[in-house]
Amino acid sequence: MELSGRCRGLVALLFALFSACGGGGSTDVAGGGIGGTGRSTGPITATNTTVAAASVPGPVTASAVAASTTPLPAITVNSTLFEIPDAAIVTVSGVLADATALRVGQVVIVDFTGDLATGKATAKAITYDSALTAPVAAVDVAGGRVQLLGQWVAVDTLLDADDEDGSPITLANLRPNDLVEISGERDADNVLHATRIERHESNVDPTVQVEGEVANLAADHGSFHLDALTVVPAAGVTLPGTLANGVRVEVEGRLSGATLTVSKVEVKEASPPVEPNLAVELEGFITAVDRLADFNEIEVGGVTVRLTEETTIVGEEDVQADRTNLLRNVEVEVEGTSAAGGVVVAEQIRLDG
Repeated sequence: MELSGRCRGLVALLFALFSACGGGGSTDVAGGGIGGTGRSTGPITATNTTVAAASVPGPVTASAVAASTTPLPAITVNSTLFEIPDAAIVTVSGVLADATALRVGQVVIVDFTGDLATGKATAKAITYDSALTAPVAAVDVAGGRVQLLGQWVAVDTLLDADDEDGSPITLANLRPNDLVEISGERDADNVLHATRIERHESNVDPTVQVEGEVANLAADHGSFHLDALTVVPAAGVTLPGTLANGVRVEVEGRLSGATLTVSKVEVKEASPPVEPNLAVELEGFITAVDRLADFNEIEVGGVTVRLTEETTIVGEEDVQADRTNLLRNVEVEVEGTSAAGGVVVAEQIRLDG
């Protein structure tokens, strides 16, 4: 059953590629929707993954799936129902999986084919990675937050919380040293807002996974800080040459006190790469407004959004708004077109509470 309320998640990015006659490529937006092939990023708000995946012959296309009479597993992301044929590639935490591994609240990247204006498309690939996996350090039920690895995680956007077996849990059920996996989005103050919490069976030496901004990088690249953690590479592991203070990374390793010895360090992009002149839909927190007055630009989840004279700003319940409403930590939905350098030229910005 689909959850009510507006979908909240890490930055959501939808883009589409259209095939034109004669083999050339073009972009188009029809009826307020996006068609062709593209990418949708955001939290899963509903799942129907218990039916068996149908084997659709040939390449994964919307028409091929429509021709199949076998029900398909499906998830809902950004109000679109994505059917998942057997040929779709599902990856969970870097490991190939099937649709049954997908859960409400997981922030996923869906590569798809179909027309989003219909509210339904076909997934070609679905990728999920958690934002944070670590033991619980403290729980603040009254404040609606939980602390892991020195970070306080807010639960104001939570869509689902349960144990590995699917049993529902609440914040009050969590205890120090419980191993939890969290998916969500970060605001302008780098606070993670959880959309899903899953409690795992704790073990003595769990693998910890965390994402954050590099600070205090040593001159020899031998260590750096992520919030309160000191990160050092394990034996035989070399840190990426592109590492620098302020760069966002995802790391995995073993925790001992406040030191994380990592076996994996991956530099993260603010958003998936997008070619110019593609239709884009972007959701997330406004993370910077300092360039708005002079350069007509804001940042949403680290992505630069450029306003023009034609950009419309809409408040809740379709009430007209203006640039004075574009403040740090306000959640927005942006519709527009990609430009050079990863900039999104906004056609409409909708305030999301």
